[in-house]
Amino acid sequence: MRDFSRVVRGLLLVPATHLTENSKLMRLWVHEVYRVFYDRLVDDQDRSVFFNMVSTTVATHFKTDVQKLLGHLAPHSKSIQDVHVRNLIFGDYMDPKADTKIYDEVHKRNVF
Repeated sequence: MRDFSRVVRGLLLVPATHLTENSKLMRLWVHEVYRVFYDRLVDDQDRSVFFNMVSTTVATHFKTDVQKLLGHLAPHSKSIQDVHVRNLIFGDYMDPKADTKIYDEVHKRNVF
């Protein structure tokens, strides 16, 4: 239950004003389950199984293809794989001068 609550707490970090598109919420969910569960896996086979579980969950419950949702993370329009999902990042450090830090998706153009 503690790990499940970490995923939920991560989902609640992004303000509703920044979740104007459904796909961003789905990407946030993928990021949070990867951060909480995938980061603990030490075996490549387990990582592959986890990626397949996330892909199936996205297809079943979000009615979206993981290739469509995360395809921008794969270089040169290749098929998305578990290693590509590691490039999906959310954080609150994009604007270091901001008084209020906003947890949001980090795009390559946002990285210093």
